[in-house]
Amino acid sequence: MKKTLILAIYFFVLTASTSFAVCPYDPECLNNPYSAGSPYKADGINNPYSQYGNPYSNKSANSPYATDAPKKEITVNQTIINAIQQKKLLSLSYDGIARIVEPHVYGVSKKGNELLRCYQVEGGHNSDKPHEWELLTVSKISSLSDTGRNFSDARPDYKRDDKTMQTIYAQL
Repeated sequence: MKKTLILAIYFFVLTASTSFAVCPYDPECLNNPYSAGSPYKADGINNPYSQYGNPYSNKSANSPYATDAPKKEITVNQTIINAIQQKKLLSLSYDGIARIVEPHVYGVSKKGNELLRCYQVEGGHNSDKPHEWELLTVSKISSLSDTGRNFSDARPDYKRDDKTMQTIYAQL
């Protein structure tokens, strides 16, 4: 009974900590309350008193009727997180090679590098290996985009709570 309770508490703490840590250090992320997402930023879209956050302003990002609204750019980490949550295939270039991948887990390694564990389904390789699991350093990814295509579910050999990652932002 005691062991079950401890496991349940551990799972709750782990789930709660990873589900809210979307992009805590990215200054461009709207989920960062100390930067772009601050409700106190003078020209922020989360500030209801700014021209960009006021729902009645013609420049509001929060009004569907605004004619001069700012464009919300989706950052790399938001693209990866959205793809994991919606099970979308990602198109990217890594080491100069175009690839299509199924993202499974995105987080930060113990050394502080952002990592993406994914299964490659299309594209080239640096070796003669068949398509398989890849662990990509996010800073080396270029030309990242959502393909608009879905994948069905996590691969059968996928294991949650990747041990190479100290912090997990999103996972299947």
